[in-house]
Amino acid sequence: MGAQVFVEELTLDGIRQAKLDFAKPENLSRLDKYHGDKSRWVVDAWTDTWLSQDFSHWHVRNELAQIRCPKLAVHGDSDPYGSVEHAHVIAANHGRAEILDGIGHVPYREDEARTLDLIKAFIAEIDK
Repeated sequence: MGAQVFVEELTLDGIRQAKLDFAKPENLSRLDKYHGDKSRWVVDAWTDTWLSQDFSHWHVRNELAQIRCPKLAVHGDSDPYGSVEHAHVIAANHGRAEILDGIGHVPYREDEARTLDLIKAFIAEIDK
């Protein structure tokens, strides 16, 4: 869900915006419930890595091609960190892409019921 498998300009734009947003203490503090006093480190490690020139050609296409089990890629069409192409790349071998209209980076929080229905249907299908 919302998985990035390569670097694209949309991803970089979203991360640049997140870096600006999390520079504000009130926004950074929202992450404390997940990361405690390491929130600043987590944001900096994430943004600095993805925005670095050394990371600009990163991808996991080769690794994805080696996965033989069924894969479900759930991706929001409004994800600020990546296009729906990520879901299609994940689903290319033994998988299915489900693109959710009007959903951003966190489908299971933005439309929990719909996301769970997709997961249940996928499991039922592969469990036959």
